[in-house]
Amino acid sequence: MTITLDTTLDDLYSLDSGEPHGVISAYPHPSQPSRAMPHPFSSEYFLYGITFPNTTAPNTMQNILERGIAQRYSFIAGRAPVILFDSLPATTDAETQNNPEQPPPPAITDVLTLHAQLHPAQRPELHFPRNASAIDLPPNTQIAIIVPQDELAHLPHILPPETHYHLLSKRWLALSSLSTPTSTIIDPIIPPTPDPLAATEAEITRMLQPIQAYPTLPFVIKVSVAASGRGTFVVCSEAERSDACSRLRAILHTSFPHVTPQNAHLHPLTLILQPFVAGEAHGISFFLTQTGRAIFHAASRQRFNGQGQWCGGWVSFPAQQWLEERYAGVVLALAERLHAEGYYGPVGADVMTEENGGRHVIVDVNPRVTGSYHLGLLRGHFVGRGLVEVAVLSPLYVVGDRSGFVGRFGKEIEEGSMIVTAWVQGVDGGRSYVAVTVGGEDERRLKRLVGEVEAFVRDGEAGVGE
Repeated sequence: MTITLDTTLDDLYSLDSGEPHGVISAYPHPSQPSRAMPHPFSSEYFLYGITFPNTTAPNTMQNILERGIAQRYSFIAGRAPVILFDSLPATTDAETQNNPEQPPPPAITDVLTLHAQLHPAQRPELHFPRNASAIDLPPNTQIAIIVPQDELAHLPHILPPETHYHLLSKRWLALSSLSTPTSTIIDPIIPPTPDPLAATEAEITRMLQPIQAYPTLPFVIKVSVAASGRGTFVVCSEAERSDACSRLRAILHTSFPHVTPQNAHLHPLTLILQPFVAGEAHGISFFLTQTGRAIFHAASRQRFNGQGQWCGGWVSFPAQQWLEERYAGVVLALAERLHAEGYYGPVGADVMTEENGGRHVIVDVNPRVTGSYHLGLLRGHFVGRGLVEVAVLSPLYVVGDRSGFVGRFGKEIEEGSMIVTAWVQGVDGGRSYVAVTVGGEDERRLKRLVGEVEAFVRDGEAGVGE
């Protein structure tokens, strides 16, 4: 089965540019089973480890997660170069010279196998530098990234990293003129003091006080720099309020030592309080060209697990024309604000439609590739096969190797109702990281296939068929 995307990031960056776009995607892609050095997100300037759980953990699972993200996002890159840089080289220079024919490590084999599914004209030009310092960009090119990172700061970006960091924050959305819930912004104050421990404790107590006093339930607490539902607390009871305060106190205690006079202006520890918005929710994906034109891709329903973390999305293609018209004003307003900040590229936004009055409220903005962004780019693949309801399931943690999974779902993969959009083989028999996109002729049959995949992941065997 050869997969052909309706369009790719390479195609989209070329629109309205007037010249070769020169955009190169860059993603962390560790090749080693585990990392013996700090993860690059454990940085001195751009702080993330506090709000992205386990991003500083030097363990096998974190490396697998990073590879999975790199696979999912590079799947839609198109023919443009994609840099998958390693934070921990597989071999020394001397070893590489002594073994010039050494086969690619499993991490590279996984991504090559994934891209082999794509039409040859849409396979990215992959580069695997040893680390970020070894990235050598051609003239007149610049990188597009998921989030700013210290180790990439020496490279030209399509947007200044500080600006991108601000646009990714919940604080930027709360302060924007966009339609968004009324927000209480709690910025940390870091005064110079001879007793930093006492000052930190006093500041944390001050920051948590508005949470303890928030007058109505339910309400939402957001850590400004977070993703995929992490760092967001929906408080529906006094017990949940107490639990959120305890967890935030621990996060702030861990994080305050990393806030310095050099990065304090980025507001990495800001907390946002908002009333809970009840209503219908959609995740909207579009591409913003260099001239500010917004190209709508899809509006999907997002799936979250019991911990509130993103685990997939669901798109109904027959409803897309109506949904595009419904959210046209939201997309236009958001595109104008992001364009004014200098951004162009992929955009994802979560939008709620209020139960009372039907007002559209933007609750999250991600100026980057998102987990469900590819759904709109696969419309032709699925609809052409009569599959109009489509879902992405990610991450799945599968026991065994790829051959077992393909053996069970080979028919679906061959017929095109299932696409593996990431497969990172586990180490020493451990679980593999998997993302799949599946389609059905209607909602009932899609739910049946989703149930079979989830049963296989849970039990190692297929669910009950029709």
